Amino acid sequence: MKRFFVLFVGVAVLCGFALIPASYAEEPIKIGILGVFTGPASDIGEPMLQGAKLAIDEINAKGGVQCGSVKRKLEPVIVDDENSPSKSVSGIQRLINKDKVTVVLGPAGSGCALATRQVANKAKTVMVTPAINDTIFSDDMPFIFGSACKWSDQVQGIVDLVAGKYKKFALLHDTSGLGEGGATEFKKAFAKRGIKVVIEEKFEVNTLNLMPQITRIKNAGADFICASVVGADAITIGKLMKQINYDVPVAGNNGLGMRITLKAADKLEGWIFADTVDGNKKEFKEFIKKYRAKYNTIPTYHPASQAYDAINGLAKALEKSKGQGGQALVDAMRSGITVNGATCKVGTSFAWSAKRKNAIDASQLALWKIHNNDYEMLK
Repeated sequence: MKRFFVLFVGVAVLCGFALIPASYAEEPIKIGILGVFTGPASDIGEPMLQGAKLAIDEINAKGGVQCGSVKRKLEPVIVDDENSPSKSVSGIQRLINKDKVTVVLGPAGSGCALATRQVANKAKTVMVTPAINDTIFSDDMPFIFGSACKWSDQVQGIVDLVAGKYKKFALLHDTSGLGEGGATEFKKAFAKRGIKVVIEEKFEVNTLNLMPQITRIKNAGADFICASVVGADAITIGKLMKQINYDVPVAGNNGLGMRITLKAADKLEGWIFADTVDGNKKEFKEFIKKYRAKYNTIPTYHPASQAYDAINGLAKALEKSKGQGGQALVDAMRSGITVNGATCKVGTSFAWSAKRKNAIDASQLALWKIHNNDYEMLK
């Protein structure tokens, strides 16, 4: 009788285990996508969303992510934070606590990422953000990863290009997390080279009257402007500089590569920016071709391509963690994840590892300029 009972329990346990994979396979892995999908900054958020969905569709078309002996499809859960830190916080709380996502892609803005990182880290939910403020990725936030490169990396490429060629540098930035972060990194980079910034001017995002700031920079004799701004504000600055015949070079982060800037490209002719894509890379060209075929438009390059590579990288990490989030997913990402995808210079790859929380570094950036109403890589 005892042997029969043991046998019965054994069979019951085995049957129970056999039933788990079937239901487990039917349950999708929820991917939270948090970003700015409406308003002036949607030129970053919408391409991020579309790039992520393109990758998700491709993965699901192949059956999903291999989690042990079963495949699980990815399910995007989308929240628009309108580029508001407070709405971003409530958005990530909803994604984690109500929607029960396994991982969050976003938010796109540095101010939003600074506000949400503590929520994600405390909940032990991996957050992969394209935001670039260096502070976001501090060592006390093990669940926070980047799909782009930090501000300091972008600044390094710009300063290496211009140091020694100009004498008087000005800083012009907005007061957002991105703007302040960029100004901080520019000052650090110039200080290392013994270069003094002659003037620093700042402004609130979407300020239309920036003539006082531009005039003061001109009067200070600056012959090069380092700008930590994004699309619409760049256009305002470019127009005002033309009005007062102030023709000096301007360089900044990949926010200058937002496609909205092409609406006034004649006012921004020659402006330089560091970006995480290489126009000569085969995988980047293939990605843009697929994106255009699916959405019938050309995206702002960096958010779309970073999101596409991030989803493919997360799929690889989820395969390693057998679909689990939390610490198991962190361990999988730290063990080494590489994607030879749409981002990074030719011959280099998007990657996370134990020593690399940001998937792209300074050595993988390309420098671009606005020229002839389009973007062109610097030789």
